[in-house]
Amino acid sequence: MKFSEIYEGWRNHLIPPSILKDKIERVHIRRMEVCKTCPLNSVNNPHASWLSQIYEHCTECGCPLAQKTKCLSCSCGIKSWKAVLTEEQEEYIHLKENGTD
Repeated sequence: MKFSEIYEGWRNHLIPPSILKDKIERVHIRRMEVCKTCPLNSVNNPHASWLSQIYEHCTECGCPLAQKTKCLSCSCGIKSWKAVLTEEQEEYIHLKENGTD
């Protein structure tokens, strides 16, 4: 995962751009439905530590699912879901949100 995707996921989790807030939430809900049933989700591993049960993450890539599923330019490492924005589209939206376009 690239730094820009990590940043985007955390930004969208903590302070989502107002013009994308609804889209981020809809995408997040759909993706989490997929991740909840995935055997690579840490909460689905019966042998996982208590921390893995609390800190829900993908055991394939290690990403926290609450943030990864909110990254619109990210895709699942095992191809369970795809990106909905390109990095260029995400950058354009970021610039527009900050009034620097």
